[in-house]
Amino acid sequence: MQIYPNPSNNLVNINSQELISKITITNSLGEVVFKKYQDQSFLIIYVSSFSNNLYILKVMFGDKEKIEKLIVEYMRYISRGD
Repeated sequence: MQIYPNPSNNLVNINSQELISKITITNSLGEVVFKKYQDQSFLIIYVSSFSNNLYILKVMFGDKEKIEKLIVEYMRYISRGD
């Protein structure tokens, strides 16, 4: 399974050779912030509404699961006021 880009600030691609049956993303407090049921091997998740944080991504393949860390990180631009 491939998860990219990670860290991300807009979207995350998940690509697998096996069919993904369910995806759950939880924040550092254990709250579910995203859940989707599907039977596909590729998925795009938009994370632009997520806060800067470390998330846990749980991907289910039938009765098997894989857990990965996902970092959502926005770049802050500072104007110098030229």
